[in-house]
Amino acid sequence: MAQRKQGRRSAQEAEQTKLDILTSAAVLFCEKGYNQVSIRDISEKAGVTHSLIRHYFGPKEQVWRAIIDEIHSFVNGYGKALEDAISPSLTNNQRLYRYLCHFMAFMLMKPQLCQIMLDYIHHPQNEGEGEQAYSAHILELVDKAFADMPDLITELADNPGQLMWRFLIHSGGAVAFRPFMGSAWPQMSDEQALLEHWKLYEQDVAQQFDITEEQRLPALTLAQLVPEVAGFTDCDKFFVR
Repeated sequence: MAQRKQGRRSAQEAEQTKLDILTSAAVLFCEKGYNQVSIRDISEKAGVTHSLIRHYFGPKEQVWRAIIDEIHSFVNGYGKALEDAISPSLTNNQRLYRYLCHFMAFMLMKPQLCQIMLDYIHHPQNEGEGEQAYSAHILELVDKAFADMPDLITELADNPGQLMWRFLIHSGGAVAFRPFMGSAWPQMSDEQALLEHWKLYEQDVAQQFDITEEQRLPALTLAQLVPEVAGFTDCDKFFVR
C-alpha cells in the first residue's frame, strides 16, 4: 500500500515538474523570444536539469509545441467553466454577450497566451510546404479551436466562426499592436488602456446582441470583469491548475 501511495505521489510530482518546465519556458519565450532562449535557460529558471527537460519533452521545439497545446487546453477549459458559470435564466443574447465580454477580459489579463501563440504561428519553422501556408501542427490547432467551441456559441450564435474571428482580432490585436495603445489613450496606464480596448469590444457585442444599457456590464477594472469560475480564479499566473 505504501508503495502505491508513493507511486501516486511520484506521478503527481512528475506532472507538476513538467508544468513548471512549461511555465518557465513560456515566461522566457515571452521575455526574450523563442530564438534567444536555450534549454539551459529553461533548466535554470525551472530548477531542473537539462536531461530531465529532454526526457520529458525532447528538444526545445517540442517544449514550445507542448506549451501551445497546453495553452489550447487551458483556454478551452476556461471557456467551458465560464459557460457553466453564466446563469441559464438569462436570455440567449444576454448569455452570449456576457460570455464573450467576460472571456475577453480574461484574455486581456493574460497577454502571454496570445503573445506566445502569435509568435508560434509566425515563426519560420511553422511555414507549410507546397500549397499549405502553415505547418501541420498549426492547422491541427486551428481545427481543434473551432471544433472545441463551447455549446453556448455553436448553438446560439448565427455565425460561430465569424464570432470567434472577431474575438481573436480583438484579443490578439491588443498584443500585436500593444506599442500603439499609448497613442490611442495617452496619459493612461497600460491597465487603463486595456480596459478602454475592452470597452470597444463590449460596445460592439452589446450592439450586435441588442443588449440594453441596464443589461450591460459595468466597466470598472479588467480584474473585476473576470468572474471567479471553478479552477480558474488566479489571473496572475500564466497557467492555472
